[in-house]
Amino acid sequence: MHELMSIEPLVLKWNSFGWETREVDGHDVREICSALYWAKYIGVRGKPICIISHTVKGKGVEECEFNYKWHTHAPSLDKAQSFCEELARNFGRQGEQFEISAQSLELETLEEIVGGELR
Repeated sequence: MHELMSIEPLVLKWNSFGWETREVDGHDVREICSALYWAKYIGVRGKPICIISHTVKGKGVEECEFNYKWHTHAPSLDKAQSFCEELARNFGRQGEQFEISAQSLELETLEEIVGGELR
């Protein structure tokens, strides 16, 4: 199906409809801020602006990257703790302590919304 109905190339499609388009690494805060600054103060006036932000679901946690389960399901407390520790290691904050609790994840509220036990 991807070959039949590909959404690429996005930039050319937006441009063909008259939009001014920029692409950014959606995990790079400086790049995002730079694109937003450009859009507000520097970009072409009188045209709509589209910023395409390329991201990876679950970035920084090997088990979560490109895994739809972690985009649609809540982790257990233990799993959330290990994910936070892996993120800290991967983004230069190793050694920081994270205290994950049901309250901090608002599991009680989520359980009420979905009507069942979260695992």
